[in-house]
Amino acid sequence: MCMQVGHLWDVPYDGREAFHLQTLSVEPLIVEIENFLSEKECQEIMTLAMKNGMESSGTEGGRLSTKELVSATVEMMLEELDANSDSVIHVKELEDKLIQAVDAHLGMKKITQLLAESNIQVDPASGNINTETLAYGQVKFLTKVIEFVQLHPELHSRYSKQSWLGAGDGGPHAERIFSELLERASAITGLGMDILKDTESMQVVAYGPRGHYHCHMDTGFEGEKWPPCCTMDYRDAACQVCRVATLLVYLNDATDLVGGATAFPAAHMQMNVTEEFVSDPKCILGSSCSDGVVVQPSQGKAVLWYNYLINENGTVGRRDSRTYHGGCEVASGSKWVANLWLPLRVTDYEYLVSSDEDDDDDFLAGLADSERENVAEYLSKMSSEESGSSDNDYFDSTHTARSEHRGEL
Repeated sequence: MCMQVGHLWDVPYDGREAFHLQTLSVEPLIVEIENFLSEKECQEIMTLAMKNGMESSGTEGGRLSTKELVSATVEMMLEELDANSDSVIHVKELEDKLIQAVDAHLGMKKITQLLAESNIQVDPASGNINTETLAYGQVKFLTKVIEFVQLHPELHSRYSKQSWLGAGDGGPHAERIFSELLERASAITGLGMDILKDTESMQVVAYGPRGHYHCHMDTGFEGEKWPPCCTMDYRDAACQVCRVATLLVYLNDATDLVGGATAFPAAHMQMNVTEEFVSDPKCILGSSCSDGVVVQPSQGKAVLWYNYLINENGTVGRRDSRTYHGGCEVASGSKWVANLWLPLRVTDYEYLVSSDEDDDDDFLAGLADSERENVAEYLSKMSSEESGSSDNDYFDSTHTARSEHRGEL
């Protein structure tokens, strides 16, 4: 049997109906689970999240004052602002830099307006910015940008509210539910509880009108070195978030929801998707997403995807850059989801997914035997073809504590 889009299979689970799975994509591997939670269980999680307190899913910039943001951004703005090195600064280049610097998706029309209000000249025909007036007016311009975005938080890459349950958050009732969800994740993925015990708290997110989360990835960055993974027992400043897979569950009745799909715009693309992809129009997720793989919300349904490729020997290979994903904008209604990020254990730079010597292929154990062989062959083929270097060359240091990253990836 060949693993292909649309393939259906069941995973048995003690005490309840078997889970019904369907393959949505193999590049990257994305699986839909139609009956992961019951309506009652979904309601219970939402109630606990509200009792625990919902807070804005803020970005880094949201924690700084306007003055601090302007001060921190001025030098960054002029440095390498000429992205294509043509000695000309275009409004589009400024737009891309603002996304990086203050997480502001203003659009070229609004940026041009704020430049004019700051006495910074722009050639209306070419869109090129007068660099002399930019140098004089940049502080005024940035102040206007930041004040405008503070009044319009929906212009950030993420606009939602969130709470945390389990792994020490939300009390004993939340811990019980969290443990049950990990057992279900273990049954579906084949990852043992010896690994899943390191799972960080479950994130519960509520999106109202205009709520969204533009393209992002759920795991750490790549490069020449990879520091140890942060775990529940290890939170050194030189560790990074390592999430081998993501399990997203839709919690509320989506009957009246317009928009709010989960999109994977890089699905089916080549492996060399770069970090610049976040500035691609495909990554600015409006209410009508259509690129790549798009999943429509339905209460109790879960979506599982794997953030890494797996080598032939069962070790974890390079990050799958085609897993860029996000939440499309909610046009009306609301959307509630829960995120479980399944951890990756790293020992002596061996990218193992299990601590058991004879269990290195646990990552694929949730699949039927006939499918597991095909998927393992596909993943190892992609990893070997695209890497061009040894396993230890893939990962880079973010040198950021787990607590600083929580929910920010």
